[in-house]
Amino acid sequence: MKLMVFGGTGFIGWNAVNHLKNKYEIIVLDKDLQRNRFAKGDNITLIECDINNFKEMEKAILSHKPDKILFLAALSSTPMFFDGTEGNPTNWVRTNTLAFTEMLGLANRCKVQKIVYASTSSIYSENPVPFREDQCITPKTFYEATLHAREGIANAFNRVYGLSSIGLRFFAVYGDGEKIKGKYANNISQFIWAMKNGKSPEIYGDGTQTRDFTYIKDVVNAIEKALESDYHGVLNIGTGIETDFKMIVKYINEVLHTSIKPKYVKNPLKAYVARTLADVSMAKKVLDWKARFSVKEGIKDMLETGKDYKT
Repeated sequence: MKLMVFGGTGFIGWNAVNHLKNKYEIIVLDKDLQRNRFAKGDNITLIECDINNFKEMEKAILSHKPDKILFLAALSSTPMFFDGTEGNPTNWVRTNTLAFTEMLGLANRCKVQKIVYASTSSIYSENPVPFREDQCITPKTFYEATLHAREGIANAFNRVYGLSSIGLRFFAVYGDGEKIKGKYANNISQFIWAMKNGKSPEIYGDGTQTRDFTYIKDVVNAIEKALESDYHGVLNIGTGIETDFKMIVKYINEVLHTSIKPKYVKNPLKAYVARTLADVSMAKKVLDWKARFSVKEGIKDMLETGKDYKT
């Protein structure tokens, strides 16, 4: 069975491909294959393709005719929308929404069985916690708006053509492979990079803000189950537990056997979310999935087994 992965050399994509490569014949599409880290013997087809070049995408999908698609390509955080050449509304919509729509149209032509795609917990924005899939969504940023639009378009393709898809609203994913994200990496990774070098991690405000931090190994397990599911809709992928930033520093110190204190700085961000917490009952119900790693267990595992973090 063929699985085509868009954004397959990114953080989540790289982990997903390595997890699924023995189960599917995988075709990876990405615009930057120079950062490829797959072993030569993995039997993975690599295609250099910019998702904003619709002719390239059409050629790849129609020639390989995948059975399933995992679409993880995106501008994946609010800061990316304002940095460098991406600070253009046309680029935002083209990358996160139009390219996704083009993919859905091609997938429908090829009778693709299942599509799993990246959405985000950020779309809940100022909603009360815990965040539930049935809450009313009012996007507050361009990032939220473009990913929320993905969900609406996917639902329309299902209603009109019967195309089945699952949008995964990822909650604060961290783990091995984030080096390529640099300054956009999760707070846990950035804290570890600083603390392994004996530096104090920077925390905005007083450190009482929380996130539902979700370990990458749990995320790829959710992706695997979603690809096998008949369900259509959106699902929260989180732990159902919120952890504050001060506690994250404590956990990292415990694993590293250090006693580094954080540096508290003034929060420079306007649209800063104080808390995130997933209601994960729907994912448990329809996918029989729940996170296996606590935050402390995830930090310990990534430091012991991760290529980017191994002590």
